[in-house]
Amino acid sequence: MKTIKKKLAIMAFGVVSLFAVSCAAKKNPALPLDVTYQITSIGDYKITEGQKPDVNFAKDGRFFGTTGCNRYFGQYTLDGQNIKIAENMGMTRMFCHDKDEQERKFTQAFPKVVKYEIKGDKVTFTTSDGMKIEGVKAE
Repeated sequence: MKTIKKKLAIMAFGVVSLFAVSCAAKKNPALPLDVTYQITSIGDYKITEGQKPDVNFAKDGRFFGTTGCNRYFGQYTLDGQNIKIAENMGMTRMFCHDKDEQERKFTQAFPKVVKYEIKGDKVTFTTSDGMKIEGVKAE
């Protein structure tokens, strides 16, 4: 009887261990730093042609990129899968009439980013109001 209980305890431990390992394997990987992501969509707005926005998070806590027209820059902090974009984001101010809507959507959404998710070469940023900003690692 004791050997059956012992075998059951070992089997239960094995099942729990496998479950714990499988949960850990699904954890969202850390945000790769010093990698440029090209933005492919901002909410329902799909970016299909021309110069696309991009973003790069540097190891020193700075981010920078382009809206498709103007360059922007600022600071960020990471805490696990949470990300905080500093409110004092700077940007150049060139006139780009063909990129006005894209730039407006990006500059309104990006400062609200609070989370990220990495899947292979793709990144999804989520804003505080639930909007998704999707991108792919630039080559």
